[in-house]
Amino acid sequence: MTMELRRSMTCNDSSLENKMVIEQEELRAPTAAEMGFDKEPFRLGSLAIVVLGATGDLAKKETFPALLDLLAHEYLPPQVVIFGVGRTKQDTGTFREWLQPWLVKSFAGQMKRCKEAMPNFLKRLTYFSANYDSQEDFARLALTLEAEETQMFLEASGKAEVPSEANRVFYFAIPPFAFLAAASSIKATCLSSSGFNRLIIEKPFGHDLSSAKSLAKDLGALYEEKHLLRMDHFLGYEICQNILSVRFGNAFLEPLMNNQHVAAVRITLKEDFGTEGRGGYFTHYGIIRDVIQNHLLQMLTLVAMEKPCNVGGDVRDAKVAVLKAMMDIDPEEVVLGQFTSGNGKPGYLEDDSIAEKDREKAKHCATFAQLVIRIDNDRWWGVPFIVRAGKGLEESKCEVRIQFKERHRDPRLFPEACPPRNELVMRVSPHEAIYLKFNMKTPGLSTSVTTTELDLSYNHRYEEVYRPLAYTRLILAGVRGEHESFVRDDELIRAWELFSPLLEKIEDGKKEVLKYPFGSRGPAAPMPFSASGMDPSPSPAPHMGGAAPRPSGRRKALLIGVNYFGTRAELRGCINDVHNLYRLLTETYGWPGHCIKTLTDDGRGNGGMPTRQNIGQHMSWLSDGAQPGDVLFFSFSGHGAQKEDPHGYEEDGMNETILPVDFERAPCLTDDEISDIIVKRLPEGVRLTGVMDCCHSGTGLDLPFTWDMRRGMWREEVNPFHSMGDVLMFSGCEDDDTSSDAAGMYAAPGGAMTTAFCDVLRRNPRPIYPQLLQLLHQHLNRGGFSQRPVLSSTQQWLV
Repeated sequence: MTMELRRSMTCNDSSLENKMVIEQEELRAPTAAEMGFDKEPFRLGSLAIVVLGATGDLAKKETFPALLDLLAHEYLPPQVVIFGVGRTKQDTGTFREWLQPWLVKSFAGQMKRCKEAMPNFLKRLTYFSANYDSQEDFARLALTLEAEETQMFLEASGKAEVPSEANRVFYFAIPPFAFLAAASSIKATCLSSSGFNRLIIEKPFGHDLSSAKSLAKDLGALYEEKHLLRMDHFLGYEICQNILSVRFGNAFLEPLMNNQHVAAVRITLKEDFGTEGRGGYFTHYGIIRDVIQNHLLQMLTLVAMEKPCNVGGDVRDAKVAVLKAMMDIDPEEVVLGQFTSGNGKPGYLEDDSIAEKDREKAKHCATFAQLVIRIDNDRWWGVPFIVRAGKGLEESKCEVRIQFKERHRDPRLFPEACPPRNELVMRVSPHEAIYLKFNMKTPGLSTSVTTTELDLSYNHRYEEVYRPLAYTRLILAGVRGEHESFVRDDELIRAWELFSPLLEKIEDGKKEVLKYPFGSRGPAAPMPFSASGMDPSPSPAPHMGGAAPRPSGRRKALLIGVNYFGTRAELRGCINDVHNLYRLLTETYGWPGHCIKTLTDDGRGNGGMPTRQNIGQHMSWLSDGAQPGDVLFFSFSGHGAQKEDPHGYEEDGMNETILPVDFERAPCLTDDEISDIIVKRLPEGVRLTGVMDCCHSGTGLDLPFTWDMRRGMWREEVNPFHSMGDVLMFSGCEDDDTSSDAAGMYAAPGGAMTTAFCDVLRRNPRPIYPQLLQLLHQHLNRGGFSQRPVLSSTQQWLV
């Protein structure tokens, strides 16, 4: 994908970025001595770089131009020899003539140093024809290598003795099916016995988990991991190389990189062109395999990883740690698309490179995908990482966008609206840049808030600085043996463990692939998260006794709002509670709408008027088909009622009643009945959570709605500060005298209690128990209400 991502970086482009770089006669580039690697082993002995697949597209556009760049800037030693190996029958002179035009029009070929060094580069370039599965051919290659290495070393050093060490790097610019054959041939015949041997292998590393494991096992049987360098060229981009420095090198930023301050992270790769003759390949890979499972996932790990010294010291240790913390990807949070004709461009299915036998498969091939990755650790719990990639879109762009949570709106400072979110953006392409979006007063007499940018644009700030492209940087890292710039085997396998199950669930017509016209923004379909300013996933308060297991299964919610015995204002408050919780689950936490049922007593709910029968049916829906790992969320908002007396509020009677309905038409459901309908039907490993919002303190204090999973019974709270229950609840007031302001509380826009609860969690994702009570109380006081909220559990209650 490099050629596609950097089309704006080729010499045929007339973009400003291209002109600003290419017009420089001399870019400031540090020497090998200044960089501190002039005495490394690869510069002291002989060095041979062997490019397998020398006549392929990748080699001519990326690999050989990168080697030219390294030689021109003297990062490769003067004694280096470069071999191109391919199956095409031709001599070295013919190969040099064929390659030279590609070098001239490459990005490297436009720099003054590279133009001057091109004759020297071509002089030391040798072509060798071989079949990758032929040990005889590679035995002949070994003899040729040894002769060329010795001759070039003697010429460069001016010495008469042969080098004590012969170092060799084999670069695999060949299809994956040829990896093992070539690696076996090299192992049998071409390895140096006196220096290092390294294999740089290009992606793809397998097609799924099974093939990746097989490839890793087969290569591991031939070579130790230290000899294998799996290249993901995104790790070589300037901005990607800078992510760790920006994160860990700025004292103000690292403390903000967690779920208390970050609302969401968006990683995007857009391309304004289609497959352009690669449709045959793309049909069997699709956009997720092509760029998300590898390139964008690598960027994500750099953004989300812990400081390496905290997890073993190696950058790859930190990347593997965050990969292991990633939860299964929910197919419901995946959107797939395929571009059709538009803006004078053909659609994907019109690509002539798609074989006739693959036409049916191509109909289900995604050229666009958006998915959500969730990380199960203390730093990122609750923060969605939204990854999007697509072809045939309205622009070409690759960036990481970290969105911070919005500030609380103080009407004394911001009378109009809450200031927009701050964002830290790291743009990989085009026009490398890092900028921070921040809020300020509009200049002049206005007091309104505007958003501006603190902008670091590389083309302005570092206009004359030599910035090598990804392949240049990574090939040098491979020659030097810098393994942290490459993908380790356990890192690769864990990436496939995440994506293979997802691909099995969504490919080949198992999930709808939406159509979108070429040149558009993508499929016109609801995305997993609202585009509003709400936090995509605040984190709830932790359990006082330690974090509970975080589920990764399906999610269902039943939200009930009833109030037959209160005023119309109180009824509206209960209905608002249901609507607020629905928005919290869908917009804030990203729950699919079809996983939620609502029931209110005015007919607004999708179950109609609450009766004993349909409440029971809804509860059965909540528990039906529950599997270990699932999360069931149950919410009730309204008055309590005594079983014997529908209009009474005696505390003793309250212990008999859980859900009040119109007693004259349908008796209340008792705790035992609810236990029979929901709890006793749940297998072990299902998480039952919930919230109860009540106006009267009797319901909130004297009837704690907590199911004791260990004892198999409802139990009354004794010490709410040390609750082990799974159901969180709160009450609207601290005593039974609620007549003064209960109606006003529920008449408030949006419902005061649930609104306070949702707002506090959005802005304070992990308050400890006393803080949560205090924040809720403060929130209500700001609205003019005197009620004190009481919570009976501090268990984490939401995915």
